[in-house]
Amino acid sequence: MIQILESHRRMTYIEIAKEFEGKWVFLVEPDETEYGFFYTAQPAVIADSPFEGEETGIYDDLKEKYGSRTYDWTVRPVEGRVSGFFEVARNAN
Repeated sequence: MIQILESHRRMTYIEIAKEFEGKWVFLVEPDETEYGFFYTAQPAVIADSPFEGEETGIYDDLKEKYGSRTYDWTVRPVEGRVSGFFEVARNAN
């Protein structure tokens, strides 16, 4: 299932991880560290699998609007929840 968020509210890494655990999230306007990981961003699309609903053109529209300021992330807990850290899967833009 895909959910397109019309109102992009900036959230922290932790807020996104808690709210969208187990989902794939397409983010816009991330604030990134020097190592390329984000610490705040605006969730734009929530889905069960990467680029779900691509046929709608939503990802092309967002990439056109935000350019390289997009980020996609699979939020899944590390097995055994090691100190609350989350495994990050990022696709290159």
